[in-house]
Order: sequence, then C-alpha cells, then structure tokens
Amino acid sequence: MGKRKRSLRNRTIRFLAPFVLVFFASYTIYQLFSGERGLFTWLDLREQVNGLKQQNRALEEQKTLLEDKTRRLSPATLDEDFLDEQVRRNLPYLKPGDQVIFLPVEKKIQKSKKGIISYE
Repeated sequence: MGKRKRSLRNRTIRFLAPFVLVFFASYTIYQLFSGERGLFTWLDLREQVNGLKQQNRALEEQKTLLEDKTRRLSPATLDEDFLDEQVRRNLPYLKPGDQVIFLPVEKKIQKSKKGIISYE
C-alpha cells in the first residue's frame, strides 16, 4: 500500500507540475508587461515625465518674461519706454497729437443646435 501511495503521489505531481509552471510563467510575463511596475506602465510614466518637463520649460520662460517685466517696471531700474508702451497698451491714454485708427472687426455668426445665433 505504501508503494501505491507513492506512485499516485508521483503521478499527481508529474501531472500538476507543468500547469503550475505555466501558471507562474504566465503570471511573470503578465507582470513584466502590464503589471504595476511593468513595461507599459513605465512607458506611460516616461511620457508623462516628458510632458511635465515641456510644461516646466514653458513655465520657466513665462517666469523669465515676467521677471524681466517686473525688473523693467521697478522704481530702481525704470525703463520709461517700456512703461509708456504698457500704459498705451493697457490703459486708454493718448499723448496729444496721437491718432487712433479703428480697424473693422469681423464678426463670426454661429448657430447653435438650439437655433440661438451668437456673434463672436
């Protein structure tokens, strides 16, 4: 009877071993590509990092421009030409003798799905 138990046990192990190995190999390959630390996750994270680096460069440029404007408008290093340009652009002030030329604005007519007409 002892020999028969061992024989049954050996046959069971020989039968189940390939299934267990295939399961672990499949699981490992799945984790390699699609897991939390897999290849596809790594590629997505790398794409996000590149996008954030590009956004960071754009923000650095914007920061540099704003620092330049701030420096040019500070009382210690006032750039009068820049100040004049900003006043004319942002405020409705003119110097005597200035001429204002109004350019025609093209209006775009848009119809919405509800039949409402709007102008841009």
